[in-house]
Amino acid sequence: MTIYNADGGEFGTLYQSKIDYVSYTGQGSMMDALVVEVSNGDITEEIVLRGGKGYMGEPIYFTFGGANFSMSYGAKQIVLPFSLTLKGFQLERYPVSNSPSSYASEVVLTDRAKDISKDYRIYMNNVLNYRGYRFFQSSYDKDELGTILSVAHDYWGTFFTYV
Repeated sequence: MTIYNADGGEFGTLYQSKIDYVSYTGQGSMMDALVVEVSNGDITEEIVLRGGKGYMGEPIYFTFGGANFSMSYGAKQIVLPFSLTLKGFQLERYPVSNSPSSYASEVVLTDRAKDISKDYRIYMNNVLNYRGYRFFQSSYDKDELGTILSVAHDYWGTFFTYV
């Protein structure tokens, strides 16, 4: 399976993979590790990337086969053309078990380029869809005061899914 193609040239063919636990006591020790084996047939180098869901992975810069590369693993910071501000988070629980039954985020969408400031409520099956970005209520912080939103920006994927 090909991992990546760039400028018409293929690199990073994945022949096999495995999942293994490697202890790590450094800063951010709760992060996952992704071990990537880079090979050109003659030379093989192992690159360890730290990151994972919810973590901004630190980029690793390296030279391989005379070319410079950078790789990272984890969340990617993207500057949006608008902003969302959390006004409030509501968590409802089942009365007997005290397990979460639903949760919602009250947000303000601000788009200065379009002179828009509008309130939205994001909750299960009620997605905020704006300028090609879709915000889904995904989870919440352990202190139950903050929210975790999943973000998708895939016009063609969304188009074909709903067609």
